This record gives sequence, structure tokens and C-alpha cells, in this order.
Amino acid sequence: MNKLLLLSAVLFSFSCTKKGNDAIEIKYYEPKEPLYVVPETISVFPDTFVQLGSADFCGDYMAVLDITLCKCFIYENGEMKTAFGDKGEGPGEFNFMQSGIVKFTDDGNVAVFDPMSARLQVFSVNGELLKSLNLGVIGITFEIYDSIAVFAPLMGKNLMEFYNINTGEIIKKFEGDFEVNMAEEKLPPPMKVLTGGAGETIWWGFNGEYTIYQYTMEDSAVSGFSVAYEPILFPQEVIDLIYERAGQYRDFLEGRIREYQPPFYFLMFDREKEVLLVIAASDEYTYSIVDIFDSQNNYLKRVKISLGEKIQLLGISGGVAAVFEMDSLRLMLLDVSEIYE
Repeated sequence: MNKLLLLSAVLFSFSCTKKGNDAIEIKYYEPKEPLYVVPETISVFPDTFVQLGSADFCGDYMAVLDITLCKCFIYENGEMKTAFGDKGEGPGEFNFMQSGIVKFTDDGNVAVFDPMSARLQVFSVNGELLKSLNLGVIGITFEIYDSIAVFAPLMGKNLMEFYNINTGEIIKKFEGDFEVNMAEEKLPPPMKVLTGGAGETIWWGFNGEYTIYQYTMEDSAVSGFSVAYEPILFPQEVIDLIYERAGQYRDFLEGRIREYQPPFYFLMFDREKEVLLVIAASDEYTYSIVDIFDSQNNYLKRVKISLGEKIQLLGISGGVAAVFEMDSLRLMLLDVSEIYE
């Protein structure tokens, strides 16, 4: 697993997105001057913010995980409110090992899932530990709504599990026939990513092909939808960097790198604007391409956002993008509200 996380860390460290076909109009947007978010309070390495879900939003609040320091930072209106956590297995501690996920609950608390210990901990925005649950679940794709936590493995079986965060008991499980064979797949293997919407809606995307399904707790799969795309090669610079960082795993990676990028990398639901954002693949480091759907899965448009070189997009809420600048190791906010106009 560490070998795959190593590879994922390298690939996700670029803001890559895919070109659509000629039928899809691409609209270009340039962000305004960035608002820096107290960069000196976070001590990170370039690969820290690489896992899905490492930032989340709730009204004026933003939660960000520093996976290296094993800390969660809470910001209010761009100013740091509190920081909590430390490395370990005790109450309020984390053992992330390259993957960790933070999500706000519906009542404004902060839920942090630690995949290495399969533990879900819930905190107030002031950093007070409210509950800690050990769950029998493996995966680093996680969403939460009401009192229900939803998990799905990035790779392997087609599986989605629903847990009650008050009791830790499993409520429901969806399982399909699709499975990724890790011994045979090229790297990175096809991954499954999910994001939550309003109420009980969950979107589950399969990036081996551009296919996204809407689920609800009661009805299981409701509908599937997709957008046409053209395959884009992995840039040679990315492949060279993978080998450079692989170290002792270089032989393991040799000959297993995919020729083409996945159609998309992750999903986000902007709760304020009530739209689904799909971060697609690109052959340009300085741009992120975003496909935008409304909450009924209707395709709206594809936008191309200029974020600069070596910028990783962490999340978008209400037209404000949280990004990580890898060269300067700064977390900052960008106004990208024009993408909705």
C-alpha cells in the first residue's frame, strides 16, 4: 500500500485536468490576487496535501489537515482559529502515514478519519474531542452527512459502506461486481472517489472511465452520467519525477506507469453554490480544468482556471479555492467566483 500511496502522492501533487472534445466549450478564468492564510502556522512538505479530502468548508470555517505534523487546523474567515492533534494512538492523536481526511458534520463539528488506525474522531471547531470510534473499514475515501459516515476504497472491490457515527455500527453496504486487480493493473490503477451533496446524496466516480453515479441511502444507485473526453498522455516530466522519488521502489514501478492519465482526479460538491465540481485531467501544470454539474446531474460547463505552477487545488466553496503552493509551502485562498458566472 505504501508503494501506491507514494505514486499517488506524486501524481496528485500536480493540478492536472483533461481536455474535453470539440463539443465542450472551455471557458477560461484567471483568479484574483490571493489571500494568504497564515502560512507560518503550517509546517509542511510538498507532498503533505496530496490525499483526497484534506480540506473541507462549512460556512465561514475551513478545516485543513497537515498529514506530516498530524494536526488539524481550523480557519475562520481566513484567520486561524485553532490547531489540534499530534502523532500517536491516544485520544485526539493521529497516525496518518500519508493519508487522512477531514470533513465537517451537518452540525458544524469536525470529523477526522485516520485510515491507518481505522478510527473516526469528532471534534468541536475549538478542538475539543467529542467522540472517538474504531471502525472496521479500510479506505481513504470518506464523506459524512447527518449522523452517517460513508466510506469507499480507492481501489479493489466496488464497495460503499455506511456507518452510524454515534454507535460505530454499520448501517448499509453497497457492493458491485467491478474490482481492480492490483497485480495486473498499470499504475496508477483506476480509482473510485466520492463526495457528498445536499441531504443524503452521494456521488461516486469511477475514473477508469469518465463515469459518475448518484447514490442515496435509501435508493442505492439513482443515475449515472458522464462527459466525453480525449485521452491525455502523462507528461514525461511527471513520469521522470515518479522515478526520481520512487527510491527503493523504482524497480516495482518500472514498466507499470500508465501511458494516459485518468479522465478525472477527484470530485467536490460546493454546498454554497449547490454544484458538483469534477477535477479532470490536463496536459498543462498551470491550469486546472473543472467540469461543473448542477445538483440534478445536468452538465453546465467546463472551465479552465489558471492557478500557477505547482499549485494543488484542495477544495472550492462559494467561489473561494483553497490551494497549496508547493514551492513556497504556503496555504492560500483564491477568488475563483467567476467560474459560476
